[in-house]
Amino acid sequence: MLLSRINKKYPWLTEADHEQYRQVFRQRMAFINFLRARIISIVFFLLLIPLFIVDYQHKKNGLWLEIPGYRYLFQEHLVMLITVSVFWGLSYVKRPENKSEILPWHKGLVFGYAMALFCNFALISVTDQIIHGRITVFIGAIFGFSSFVFFRWQSLLAIFLVPSIIFFLGIPYFQNNRELVIGHFVNGSVFLVIGFIFSRTRYSAKYRDFVNEQIILSQKGMLEKLSLEDPLTGLNNRRTLETQLARKFAQAKRNKLPLTVAIADIDYFKRVNDTFFHQVGDEVLKIVAQIFTDNLREYDVVSRYGGEEFVVLLYDTSLEAGTRICERIRRAIETYEWQKLAVGLTVTISFGLSINNRFDHHEKMLSFADKKLYEAKQNGRNQIQA
Repeated sequence: MLLSRINKKYPWLTEADHEQYRQVFRQRMAFINFLRARIISIVFFLLLIPLFIVDYQHKKNGLWLEIPGYRYLFQEHLVMLITVSVFWGLSYVKRPENKSEILPWHKGLVFGYAMALFCNFALISVTDQIIHGRITVFIGAIFGFSSFVFFRWQSLLAIFLVPSIIFFLGIPYFQNNRELVIGHFVNGSVFLVIGFIFSRTRYSAKYRDFVNEQIILSQKGMLEKLSLEDPLTGLNNRRTLETQLARKFAQAKRNKLPLTVAIADIDYFKRVNDTFFHQVGDEVLKIVAQIFTDNLREYDVVSRYGGEEFVVLLYDTSLEAGTRICERIRRAIETYEWQKLAVGLTVTISFGLSINNRFDHHEKMLSFADKKLYEAKQNGRNQIQA
């Protein structure tokens, strides 16, 4: 039901997507359960102090002998203290700081802790039949667990099932009033069903919110990527280039290092589109972009400037070294087997270069490289001017 509703809202999600979401979600819920179990432990430590004081008063007043249920309650409070103390101590073993550090050990520890506490509450309600004849503690435990922790349905069923067996077997053993037994059975059953449904509803709502959150984050990431990258070539776009050029120029000036900028333009690209159509033209742009990437260093920056133009930022690179790099790229493009893409297709590229030591602003340096590119075009194309 839950997956069908999510798939209806996001029809493009695959089973692999859901499996990935489920794994991350379960880790997150396991971490939340672990943290909340520790909070519950602190609450119980504080709660048990007045309970033991009351137990002592009952013993002092002779109620342990008069009504054995009070003695049983003390023993159950003692068991609860031991349970909480053991969990608190074990929770420091490989204590996780975030959801990625959650191990099966932590999941099993929380599951066992929840089971032990719930069983203890069932025993308290069974024992209370000798004293008050109520099942308030058991019902409170149902809604406490349903509201405070998140378990998958299999784990939740087990946590509900074992204490329920204790409850339904123990109530008639200590309660002689048949009408009360029937009432407790009815109320216990109703509240167990309500608690289970309530817990599952909360878990499903949490998962639905988690999927929505992941999709929003994914779409946000895609939008950010689209705002920074050219969608066709995967290179930086003009907006990113302008930011990086300003930063690299300031960094080079501050460190007194050379920064070479190259503007490249594919020769006669309009003719390629007119002759071989735009689909081939797009493939040419992608191949040229890949040749740039393959022939540059990791710290070099290449961007698609617009249309068939590319800009390369060569940090800590002299004009002579930059010219050699661009020549290697020019030759790789010229000698590429373009015939495989389209019969009769040839592609060349022209470069214009400039270096930062002649300019006081990065835009002037880029403008000068553009002038050098114009010279390369005027002088016959398929060449480098620096």
